[in-house]
Amino acid sequence: MKAKCWQKGMAGLMAGVMSFGIVSTTVTATAYASSLDATSSWSARENRDSSIEAENRRHERRQREIQERYERERQTERNMKKQRERQEKIDQERRAEEERHNQRMEEIRRQQQREDQIRRENERYERENAHRRHERDTSDSDKGHSQGEVNTAAIVGAVIGAIIGRATA
Repeated sequence: MKAKCWQKGMAGLMAGVMSFGIVSTTVTATAYASSLDATSSWSARENRDSSIEAENRRHERRQREIQERYERERQTERNMKKQRERQEKIDQERRAEEERHNQRMEEIRRQQQREDQIRRENERYERENAHRRHERDTSDSDKGHSQGEVNTAAIVGAVIGAIIGRATA
């Protein structure tokens, strides 16, 4: 999870306060030790020295703990950043795949539309040709006779009509 700015600020503030507390304790202990007069007993000095050394060890241990905690937090942030980057890459690949799929589907839809249009045009052409064939098959000039027979009958009819027309005139 991404840490918010105020959380980072608070972590820095707390680390500063703890460091200040540790440093001030160290300085206070040192100042206290130096304020004692030089005539005090050797055992008192030894006790002061051991307590100062203990305080210094505690201070160093506390600094290491703070540093380790800081490193763990940084590592956690780095891991989360890597995870977010991996997730973003996966999402990007998924979006690209969806886009390719949509393009393929659109291409298929266009192809189907072209095929449907060609099929409709072919059906219209067939209907028109069927209508023309039906008109040609059912026309008065064609009752099952060939074109030559029809022409011969027309000529014979014209000649006979001319003869009759002359005879009655």
